[in-house]
Amino acid sequence: MTHTELLENINAKETFPIEYRKTLQEIAELHTYVLTGKKMRGKAGLRKRCTECGFAYPCSTIQIIEKEIK
Repeated sequence: MTHTELLENINAKETFPIEYRKTLQEIAELHTYVLTGKKMRGKAGLRKRCTECGFAYPCSTIQIIEKEIK
């Protein structure tokens, strides 16, 4: 799921109270991603990294949010 789809799915989840959806959206907006270049074992490539925690995207926070909205 892309980050944009995640935000749309949070807003579409009408079974959640509005405050809960707003909180999930704010957290998800903090945990966006950037593409970082890293050369590993002779291969160059761009990898997604979470802007908030620095882990590979989707980070554990985003994974938990995705699990909640399914």
